[in-house]
Amino acid sequence: MKPVIDVEGLTVQYEEGAVLWDVSFSIEKGSLTAIVGPNGAGKSTLLKSLVNLKTKTSGRIHFFGKPYKKALSKIAYVPQRGCIDWDFPITALEVVTMGRYGRLGPLKWPRRADKEAALKIMERLGIAELSHRQISKLSGGQQQRLFLCRALLQEADLYLLDEPFCGIDLTTEKLLFDLFKSLRDEGKTVVVVHHDLSTVEETFDGVVMINKRLIAAGSTAQVFTKENFNRCYDKRGTLFDDVVRLSQEKHGGA
Repeated sequence: MKPVIDVEGLTVQYEEGAVLWDVSFSIEKGSLTAIVGPNGAGKSTLLKSLVNLKTKTSGRIHFFGKPYKKALSKIAYVPQRGCIDWDFPITALEVVTMGRYGRLGPLKWPRRADKEAALKIMERLGIAELSHRQISKLSGGQQQRLFLCRALLQEADLYLLDEPFCGIDLTTEKLLFDLFKSLRDEGKTVVVVHHDLSTVEETFDGVVMINKRLIAAGSTAQVFTKENFNRCYDKRGTLFDDVVRLSQEKHGGA
């Protein structure tokens, strides 16, 4: 079976130099994978280059054995909240309904069934009562749920999410973790750019660890080692010990 994502020799370079250098990895179907690394490691650039929002200098990217444009209908991408124009005059329901645009006719006019489906998903994530609210009036957690609703309405096979846990409350964090595990259990594939290292071991099946180049990729048990941490985080070995301690405290309910 072909991997859901297959990246080979990906290099992304800006004027100031390479952001990603010769990165290769693959991700299998039905997995929940975290992309981790220090600030400036190229995590968001990696995700954006996968969906053609950043131009790669070299390399090959395939989804389900096909180039991105031929697999587009199977992929849902959720950007960072900071990339969204929240002052745009549009309601929460209208944003979620955009998830159906790929299936609509040439006029892109949502049908009643599309709006009903959008409301059902918003109810699932606890924001149905906010459907007619302008998006700037939503809290950070509500905004994050909003764009997840849009992605879910696409009924994709692969979900790519750029730091979905940034700036949200604990209730939303738990809801999102439960949602991602549910998608994984349904056979979907979820890839998350993630910054809270203490939650990785108990939550994710696999990890892609990068710092401009690939440090390691594979199962969480294989990648989350002190040696890889030292290589990725500039030999700050105490960080790994802190992550292990915090993970144990969270797992134990401390």
